[in-house]
Amino acid sequence: MASPLFNDDLWDKIRTDPETSALLEDPAFKQIITELRTDPSSLSKHIADPRVLKLFTVLSKSSTAQAQPSETVVEDVTATANDAPMPDKPPGPYEPDPSTLGPIERSLYEKDCGTAAYKKRDFPAAIDHYTKALEFDPGNMAFYTNRAAARLESGDIDGAIEDCKTAIKENSERHLRTDFKIIARAYGRMGNAYLKKEDYPQAIEAFEKSLVEYSDPKVTRSLREAQRVQRKKAEEAYIDPELSKKERQEGNQLFLAGKFPESVAKYTEAIKRNPKDAAPYSNRAAAYMKLGEFPMALKDCERCLENDPKFVKAYIRKGNIHFYMKEYHKCLEVYEKGLQLAPNNKELRQGLLKTNLRIQEQQSSGEVDQAQMEQAMKDPEIQKILQDPQMNTLLKQMQEDPKFAARAMRDPTISSKVQKLIASGILRVA
Repeated sequence: MASPLFNDDLWDKIRTDPETSALLEDPAFKQIITELRTDPSSLSKHIADPRVLKLFTVLSKSSTAQAQPSETVVEDVTATANDAPMPDKPPGPYEPDPSTLGPIERSLYEKDCGTAAYKKRDFPAAIDHYTKALEFDPGNMAFYTNRAAARLESGDIDGAIEDCKTAIKENSERHLRTDFKIIARAYGRMGNAYLKKEDYPQAIEAFEKSLVEYSDPKVTRSLREAQRVQRKKAEEAYIDPELSKKERQEGNQLFLAGKFPESVAKYTEAIKRNPKDAAPYSNRAAAYMKLGEFPMALKDCERCLENDPKFVKAYIRKGNIHFYMKEYHKCLEVYEKGLQLAPNNKELRQGLLKTNLRIQEQQSSGEVDQAQMEQAMKDPEIQKILQDPQMNTLLKQMQEDPKFAARAMRDPTISSKVQKLIASGILRVA
C-alpha cells in the first residue's frame, strides 16, 4: 500500500524541481522511490542516502508552498488589512506545525532546532532537540554526533563519549552504511572528549581511527598535539634528579674502566631522568669523543652550554672536538670564550696555544688539506666572508701590496675576518 507521503504526484514534484530533476536519470534512485512508495518501512535503510535527503528537502518546500494562500485570497486579505490597524511587527518566517510532520520530517525539524540552539550556545536546549530527533529517527547517526558536540560543550564529557560510541556501535551492528564522514566525526569528537579528560592514549587512538575513516586536517593537527603532550607528560613523569645522579656516577665508573658504549647508555639515562642538568651532557660528550663520534659529542657540548653557559669543562671539550675536526677557526673562538669565564684555566690556555701552533705549522708547510678546505667552505660564517665583494677586493689588494695589507689589518673587523680565513685553511699567507 502506497504511503501518503509518496503519493501519485511525487514524480511530477521530482521532475519540476531543479534540485531533483536530474535524479530521474538515475535508475537506482528511481528504484528507491518505487520501493518507498510500496513499502514505507524501507525508509530506514535509505535515509542516509544524500539523494533521499534531497528529496525530503523538495517535499518540504512543496508542503510549504501549498500552505501559502492563493493570489485571490492574498488580494482579499490585503484589501481587508487596509482597514485594520497595523501590527506591531511583521510576521516571522513560516514555521511548520511539528505535529503535522511525518517521522523523518519531524526528526530533521528537531535537528534544525537543535543546531539553531547550539549556535546560540543554548546547549541544554540543543541536547533536548537532538534527543527528540533521535526518537523520531533512531537510525540517523548524525544526531548522535550532534548531541555529543552539545554535551561536550556543556561539560558532559562522559555523555559525549557515550554518544560517539553509540553511533559507531549502532552503525556497525545494524549495518546502517552511514556516511564515513559521520563515523569519522564520531571518532574525532570522542578524541576531543578524551583530550578534555587528559586521557591522551585514548584520544590518540580515537583520532587515529577517525583518520582511517576520513582524512581531516583538523583531526591530524589534534592527533599531533595529543602525541606531543603525551610525550611531554611521559618525560616529565620520568624525571628524578636523584636517579639521574646515580646513573651518571655509574657512567663515570664505566668510563674510567674504558667501557665507553656502556657509559654512553648510562649518561643517556641520566639525561632522561634530569634533562636540565648540564653535567651528564658533558660526560656523554667525553664518551662520544673516545668513540670517535665527534658530531654527536659536539651536540652534547652545545646542549650542556645551553643548560649552563658557565660550564667551563664543556668549552674545553668543545674546543678539543673542533681541533680534532681541523676546524681551527672555531677552536680559537671556543677557547677564547672559555677563557673569559676562567682566565687562568690551564686546559683552555694549552688548547689555545696548541691551536695557534697548529695554524702556523699549516701555513708554513705549504701543503693544502683539501678535506679541511671543503669542510670550511660549508661553514656559513666562512661563506659570508668569501661572498662579500668588498672583502674580496681587500684580499686581492692585500696580496698585491704588503703595505696596504699592514694598514688593513689594523682594522679589527677586517683583521678578524682574515684570521678566520687563515685559521680555516682557506687563506695562505706564508
